[in-house]
Amino acid sequence: MNESDLEQIRAILANALAPVQADLTVVKTDLTTVKTDVAANGTALTTLPTEVNAIKAKVDSWPDLHFLRAAAQRQQTDTASLRDDIRVLSAIAMRLDGSHSVLLDELRATHTDERSRPQARRRAGSTPVSPD
Repeated sequence: MNESDLEQIRAILANALAPVQADLTVVKTDLTTVKTDVAANGTALTTLPTEVNAIKAKVDSWPDLHFLRAAAQRQQTDTASLRDDIRVLSAIAMRLDGSHSVLLDELRATHTDERSRPQARRRAGSTPVSPD
C-alpha cells in the first residue's frame, strides 16, 4: 500500500463520513437548544413550590367535610320538621274547612227558615208567630 492508496482511502472515508459529520453538527446545535430549554425549565421550577404552597393554603381554607356533613344533616332534620308542620297545618285547615262548610249549611238552613216564617204568618192570618 502506497501513499496514493492511502489518499484514495482518505477521500472515500471523507466522502462517506461527511453526512455523519453534518448530522453531528445538527445534533450539537439541538443539544445546545436542549440545554437552554432545561435551564429555562429549571428557572420555572424554582417558582413551583411557592405556587403549590399557595394552592395548599386555599385548600386548607375550605370547609371541612365533617362540617359539611353536619350541615347537610341539619338541613335534612329541618326539612323533616317542616314536613311535619305542613301535615299538622294541613289537618287544621281541613278541619276549619269542614267547620266552615257545616257553619255555611247551618246559616243556609237558618236563612231558609227565616224566609219561610213570614209566609207562615201570612197563612196563619197575620198572627205573629212566637219566637222559639
